[in-house]
Amino acid sequence: IVGVKMFDEKDKYSLLCKMLDEKILRAHKDMESLYNELISLLQQWGVQTGSMGTLARGIMIVGILLIAWLVDFFCRRVIVTSIRKVTAKTHNKWDDYLFNDKVLNNLCHLVPPIVVYALLPFAFQGQPNFLAFAMKLCWVYITIVSVRLICSFLTALYTISSEHEKLRERSMK
Repeated sequence: IVGVKMFDEKDKYSLLCKMLDEKILRAHKDMESLYNELISLLQQWGVQTGSMGTLARGIMIVGILLIAWLVDFFCRRVIVTSIRKVTAKTHNKWDDYLFNDKVLNNLCHLVPPIVVYALLPFAFQGQPNFLAFAMKLCWVYITIVSVRLICSFLTALYTISSEHEKLRERSMK
């Protein structure tokens, strides 16, 4: 086609990176304006200037924890319930094992710390030491829960293979 520029993979990647950078910058500006509005609200309430930053940071941390709790609640009440209903209606046994309570519980334990990890930089602006410590704690928790999720998934696979006649003779361990 004449006059139409074809994008190669490098152009697509750079365009995607540019769009993501713009969205991150916009989100950062939104959080900064939210922080400034919170500071002005605290000033209107008569909070002393010296403790205003700490109080605003504490409110933002509580907000982040509330968002993480809401995501966890949604995950457990809506997504897990829907998955259980779907797996109960199927005639296959393998989905009952792969999506058992342990796997789904570990999967739900993984979502809130990812949300907290993503939102922590907004609460700890200008506090690189606290931010690094909090993000490392989140990362340790995410790693532990990920290992537990993998173990529960492998246990489910082992249970499936031990019940299947053809796979019973082959060792997975």
